[in-house]
Amino acid sequence: MPETPAPSSRSPRPSGAKAVLATLAKWLVFLAVLFFVARALARQFADVSWGELRVDVPTLALAAAAVLAAKAMAFVYYGLLLGRFCPFPGWVPMMTSVWVAQVAKYLPGKVGNVIGMVVLLRRYRVAGQAAVSTVFIIDGLSVILGIMVAIPLTLWEPVARVLPMAWLWCLLLLAAGAVCLHPQVFAAVGNRLLRALRYQPLASLPKARDYLPPVAVMLGQFLVLGVGYWLMGRSIAAAPVWSLPIFTCAIVIASIAGFVAFFAPAGLGVQEGLLMLILAPVIGPAGAALAAVLMRLVQTLADVILALAGYVIWRCLPPAGPGVEAGATT
Repeated sequence: MPETPAPSSRSPRPSGAKAVLATLAKWLVFLAVLFFVARALARQFADVSWGELRVDVPTLALAAAAVLAAKAMAFVYYGLLLGRFCPFPGWVPMMTSVWVAQVAKYLPGKVGNVIGMVVLLRRYRVAGQAAVSTVFIIDGLSVILGIMVAIPLTLWEPVARVLPMAWLWCLLLLAAGAVCLHPQVFAAVGNRLLRALRYQPLASLPKARDYLPPVAVMLGQFLVLGVGYWLMGRSIAAAPVWSLPIFTCAIVIASIAGFVAFFAPAGLGVQEGLLMLILAPVIGPAGAALAAVLMRLVQTLADVILALAGYVIWRCLPPAGPGVEAGATT
């Protein structure tokens, strides 16, 4: 049974002046990124002919619905993997716990969703070690898969023009991603990262076949999110049909970059900057800037709606009855 990552007694976390300096450095980097992205957005918005701007409201509504659906799907792959660690608490408890916990990504730091999942699932007798292990593995899988989904961008003409032998890089990166997905490699890299962060490593991981269902759902989520973002671009700048894969790659890699950017709550600034950079050749700099801001607003609204819905359902559900805590034993 995987152990809950907890601070190692042999490697205490930085304290005092070092902790203050680390926090200060994070905020300085975040503010610097936010400043440059905001300045770029302001310059692009200055070129927008607001009087001539026409938004296709029905298409924008479809885009918002697709983004909401994509975010709602998250509880499925969390639940599929959690069931490999402990007795499954049920789909409704899983849904409410994931929806409410994910809104914590808007808080500084990258551990809010982990803490939220542990606290919410405890109500259904799920041990903290099972919840933490599930979140850690899902986060790792999403990063690797997201990078693999975005790798075909290297074959896109604006990228291939400045990247020598782009086809070779594409094949090598896809092969590297496939290797990283292997359970033994994933476990070794993940535990090395946990040790570097002064956490105890995971004792075990699910088998390779246990990854397939959550990975399939995760890929479906990426596709739905990409369709939503493409519809958003189409609602304001008539994005062509051939650009759907580019929009999908763009939103996936921007979301992953925002996640791994430890200094940016919910990837604020990082996501918008990458979206503007990637999509400017497709719908123009002004259209890319407007689409990036719209995506941020729609994503935030979707997160709030799901969190509120999850909280209401969570409050109405009875807690788990007495018994052995799920995941408490191996």
